[in-house]
This record gives sequence, C-alpha cells and structure tokens, in this order.
Amino acid sequence: MIMSRSTDRSPLRFFTGVAALMTVVSSPVWSANWDQAAATKIAEQLPQATEKLYTELYSEGSPAGGAFGVGGESYHEFRDNVRVMHSESMHLAAELKNGKGQAETKYAYQRIKELNDDAKQYADQQFSEKPVTSEFSIVERLLDQLASFYGK
Repeated sequence: MIMSRSTDRSPLRFFTGVAALMTVVSSPVWSANWDQAAATKIAEQLPQATEKLYTELYSEGSPAGGAFGVGGESYHEFRDNVRVMHSESMHLAAELKNGKGQAETKYAYQRIKELNDDAKQYADQQFSEKPVTSEFSIVERLLDQLASFYGK
C-alpha cells in the first residue's frame, strides 16, 4: 500500500486564499500625511473655483470647429462634466467639513480629478485661444494640493 500525502483542495480553502489575496491587492494605499483641517481648507476652495470655471465656459460657448464639431455632443458632455465636477466639489468640501475622513472622501476626490482631467483634455484640443484653460489651472492647483493627502 502506497501512502499518499493528504492535500486539502476544498473549495472553501481555495476561496479563502483568493479572498485574502484580493484584500491585499485591492487595499487602497492611503497617504500617511492626512491632515483633516488642511484638507478641508483646500477642499472648501474647490466649489468656487469650479463654479468660476463653469461660468467662464458657459460664457465662451461652443468652440468653433475642431475634432468634435461646433456644438457637438462632446461639447455638451464636456460642459456636463464640469457641472458634475462642481457638484462633486461641493460634496467633498461639505463631507470634510462635517468630519468625514480620508477613507470616506477619497472617491469623491478621485472623481473630481478624473472629470477635471477629461474636461481639460477636451478644452486643450478645442479652445484655440485657451481662455478657459487658465481656469483649469486653478482647479488643478487645488487638486494637486489635495493629492498630498489622498495620494496619487
């Protein structure tokens, strides 16, 4: 009789291992430099900056020509992204002011950053005189300051 080593290949053991690995891989890397008061102070400036960006954008109107065409769907999506960015900025500032921390607000910060990146890319391509892009630099400066608290 040949003795064989017992191996436990039960589904439960497999899924336990996979769950442990996913926890390690998907765990966010938070910045160790969290400062609630400083993050709140910066975030409270975002709604005003994004509102000014939207107002400037609205007064400029649709860019003439360009890859997306005059008044095309992409322009309206662009404007909507800036509007949502403003709304998310108000949400982030309020959450931080109400004591929500890094873990609770990180995704709002990330969404604002992604919306800003998309909108700025469109503006750089479409607005030849770049009047709107100067407003993006103010928003980007604030987002860069917040990045020191949220990580990149």
